[in-house]
Formats: sequence, C-alpha cells, structure tokens
Amino acid sequence: MKKRERHQRKKQLGLIRVNKNLDKQDLKSRTAPEGEFRIIGVHKLNKQVWIEDTVSTFAKAKEVVDTFQERADVIYYVHNDSNRIIYDSKKE
Repeated sequence: MKKRERHQRKKQLGLIRVNKNLDKQDLKSRTAPEGEFRIIGVHKLNKQVWIEDTVSTFAKAKEVVDTFQERADVIYYVHNDSNRIIYDSKKE
C-alpha cells in the first residue's frame, strides 16, 4: 500500500485530522465553499473544533462521517454552503 493510500485510509477512519483548528466563535469559517460540503469535528470535553474535510457531494460527506471510528467524545457535523448542519455522527 502506497503512502498516499495509507494516508487516505487513516483519514477515512478518522485517525488523523487534515485541516486547521477553528475558533469556536468563528461560525463563518465552518461554511463550505459553494456547492460543497464541509465536515467539522467537535470534541465534546474540551470543545476543540476543527475542519476534518471538504467534499463535493453530500453522499461522500455522509460516507466519510459514517466511516470514522466511533468515539464517544467527538461529534462530526456536515455543513452545507449555507452553513447549515445537514448531518451529524450522533447515534441517538
């Protein structure tokens, strides 16, 4: 398995964060580019927020969120280009 493939696999499993940490108050930076979907990770205990990935389709965003390792202390949200949460990893 090539290095890039391993990196992509780890990314899909939620083992690595690929983007920057965000200020909790800065909601504008969570908005996805037009026509895309942004995956945001939130650590429930320390309230750390980060951009996990940006993808071109909702189906891909949902697939990525669903393949992350289930962790009780992290919730993943899918934001659309209107900054609305349209999917999350909460198991209720």
